[in-house]
Formats: sequence, structure tokens, C-alpha cells
Amino acid sequence: VVAWCAVSRLHARMYTAGYDRTSERLRQAHAALEAASHYDADSGELHAAWGYYYYESARDYERALKELVVAREKLPNSAEVLELSGYVQRRAGQWEEATRSLERAVELDPRNVQPLQQLALTYQPQRRYQDEARIYDRVLALIPGDGFTLGLHALVPLDWKADLRPYQRLMAELLPTDPKKAAEADDINYTICERTSEAYARGLKYYP
Repeated sequence: VVAWCAVSRLHARMYTAGYDRTSERLRQAHAALEAASHYDADSGELHAAWGYYYYESARDYERALKELVVAREKLPNSAEVLELSGYVQRRAGQWEEATRSLERAVELDPRNVQPLQQLALTYQPQRRYQDEARIYDRVLALIPGDGFTLGLHALVPLDWKADLRPYQRLMAELLPTDPKKAAEADDINYTICERTSEAYARGLKYYP
């Protein structure tokens, strides 16, 4: 069951990410889950995989959530199922539920960077800026110097207090010393807030 679920997830991801947007790729994702059902049609892993399929490829969030409810009942301590539940709930506009799911996921898997970053990004539109910054501190403790996270962390004061200076200091530090990391940290949506020709040129360079 687990192997077939992994095959389905790979096909689904290739379809959604745009590597192969053919109906045949989507059919293979579905067929792999049907193959898994012959072994154990009611396993938690299979319900989770159906949830992933409906979320990633079919974009049917209602059906995805129904499958994930069952998966969570059968796999109550699965950080992966909770993480996926958080993504679907967030996409469905269920912000409080999504936050709780992701918070529980990072409790169960505290060194996994992906759900930590996504939890921080879930706090941001809810204006929970202190919580967002706290999570970025945790991420940077796990992967010190990560350009993407450094950029996100520096942008919290801008969202929170309209303070662009931490972001400007970070870019001024990274540009001459580590251009690759600077490109990871840069964000065109915030670069335009600087309102300088130099910032625009930099943004266009990183977003060709």
C-alpha cells in the first residue's frame, strides 16, 4: 500500500508542478491508488494518499478533507497527515483549523523545516507577526544562514510595522558577500517598496 501511494504521489506532483500536465499522468496517479486499494482499501496511508491526490491534482478540497479526516483517525500521530491537512484547510479558507493542524505537525516533527516554514507563512496573513518571527528563528536554528528564511524573517517588521530597514540591511549585507543568497532572500513584492531605481534593477535581475 505504501509503495503504491508513493507512486501516486509522484505522478500527482509531476502533474501539478507542470512537469507533465497530460491527462495520462493524472490517470496514472489515480490508477496507483486503485492498485493500492486491492491490498488494504481502508488503510490510513491510502486515505492520506487520496487526500493528497484530491488536493494536489483534482483541486477538490472538500473530498480531500473528507479523506484526511479518516486518515487522521487512523494515523493520529502522523505529522505528515497533519501537515497535509493544514495545507488543504488553508486552501479552503479554514485558517484556524489549518493553524492548529500545522502547529500539531511541528510538535510531532519539530526538526522538519517544511512544516515550520509553512506554519510561519500561515501566521502571516493572520497578522500573528510575533509567532511568525518566532518560527523563523526556529528554522534558522536548524538551517543557519538560509537565504529564503532570512528574507522572510527580515520582512516581518515590514508587514507588522511598515519598517523596511531590516530588509534593506539584510540585502545590503548579502549583495556584496553572497549574491546567490541575496537572490533567495529578495522578494519583488517588497523590493518595489524601496522606490529606487537600484532596487528595481535588482528585482528585475532576480526575476528575469
